[in-house]
Amino acid sequence: MPESTPKGGAPGSDRGSLVPPEPARARHATSSGRGVGSIEEMLVTAKLERARPDPRHQRSLLNLAGENIAGAQRAIEVSPSLALTGAYDAVRHCVDAHLNANGLRAKSGDGSHRSRVEYARVAMSGIVSEVDLEKYQIARQVRHEAEYPSPERPLHLLPADAQQMLGLAVTFQKAVSNYLKGLS
Repeated sequence: MPESTPKGGAPGSDRGSLVPPEPARARHATSSGRGVGSIEEMLVTAKLERARPDPRHQRSLLNLAGENIAGAQRAIEVSPSLALTGAYDAVRHCVDAHLNANGLRAKSGDGSHRSRVEYARVAMSGIVSEVDLEKYQIARQVRHEAEYPSPERPLHLLPADAQQMLGLAVTFQKAVSNYLKGLS
């Protein structure tokens, strides 16, 4: 996968791949290594805020996720980095739809992507597998490295890397769509 390594990878390995390390972590953790708290803790610490649930907004977010998936599929061979970022954004839109369905939104600004991953770990484990939630965490790190490349840690994504992210995006879109149908 990528030439750059999210924490713990070795040069020349698939360290950027969305395949969780073996054995998978026993407890949920944020990138800082702290355990994931509760929704209430996330509200108190201003990672999340209350929002009015709006089914039209939720559908709009899922439609936007679908557009991102379609665009990412078209970009895979030309720009794996663009495709990966588009697919990651599709996952983020799905998480935002789930947040809204539960009367919440991620507070914008520094750490908002991390807050979404933490929320997904706390609130979406019943609709998305633990492995896919781990992949989402790894994808956030890889996407960050793709968006903010470092001269010390260059990132060279391949079409297969973007394809993994696309698979994750499709999984999240289906899961959240089914979840929202169940609320109707």
